[in-house]
Formats: sequence, C-alpha cells, structure tokens
Amino acid sequence: MDIKEILQAHGIQTRIVPCELEVAFAKAEENLSAYKKEFVALSQHRYGSITQWLNKNKSKNRLEDTDEVLLELLVELYQKVENIEQILLNKSFAYVPLGAEGIANFVGHSVLCMPESVFERGQEYYLRIFLPAFPKRHIGIFAHSIDEKIVVFTQIHQGDVGDFDSFVAQMERLMILDSKSVVKGVE
Repeated sequence: MDIKEILQAHGIQTRIVPCELEVAFAKAEENLSAYKKEFVALSQHRYGSITQWLNKNKSKNRLEDTDEVLLELLVELYQKVENIEQILLNKSFAYVPLGAEGIANFVGHSVLCMPESVFERGQEYYLRIFLPAFPKRHIGIFAHSIDEKIVVFTQIHQGDVGDFDSFVAQMERLMILDSKSVVKGVE
C-alpha cells in the first residue's frame, strides 16, 4: 500500500510531496513531562524578547512607516547575535535527548513520512523537526503513528502550523517546477 492509499484509508486528505527534513523522535510515553516542557519552550523560544517587542509595537501601530521586510531581517540578525551571546555564556537551549533520528522523505499538511519503518503503529510520538523556513528553527510536534512509516500531527503550536504548511507549499512549488523542467528537457 502506498502513502496516499494509507492516508485515504484513515480519512486524511492532503497532497504528499518529497522533501528532506531532519527529524528526531521518541515515543511520547518515554518521557512525556520533559517532552511537554520542551514543546512549550520551543514555542516560547520562537517568541524571544525582540519578537515580543516587535509584536507589541505592531499592535500599537508604531511601525506604520517602517519597511517590514527590513525590520524582520534586523530582528533575525538580533536573534542570531542573542544566540551567539547565549552560546558564549553557556546558556544555550538544551534539547531533550530523543531516541531516534532520521530524514523524512515526504510531507503533507499535518503528515510526515519516513523512508524506513521506524514507528510502531498506533503509538504516540514526540518529534522535533528542524524547519528550514525563515527563520530556521526547531519545532516540537506530538503525533500519532498510523503506519510504520507515517505519523499524523496531533499537537503543534499555531504559529508552527502556518510555517510548516508554508514549507509544504514550498516543496509543492519545487515539485511543480521540477516536473516542468523535465517536460521541457524531453521536448
């Protein structure tokens, strides 16, 4: 049974696209309290002090005459400097050790597929994914395995949903562009 058929059998309607996405994971029951703490911390880490300041000023309309793209780039630079400072002071974010890791080869909206059988069907998992979006970061996800190779997300932070879906859409665009270039090469 292929991925699309498995998803349809579980009532999941999404397009599946190829990718290469770094994933670390473990059964949620192994250390649930630590995984929940990291899940929350990863979300808070995304909204550091500069991002909170920026959001507060946006809500008060203090940034009307500001170039938003330039401001986002400056915020990202500030965060990188802040990360370097934390590393130098040995205060960098400590990730919870997870038992397994690999490279996902297909994604869909709220779905992640691995090339080998690494999941136990019916089990709950905690995943930490390196999302190569802007800004690049790790996101925490709780998921349910519907197959030895496929998990469906059950809990993900709202902001991360949008970023993950944007990543899926970007992979779809790349797949379409690649298929068009193959057709042109055949002609």
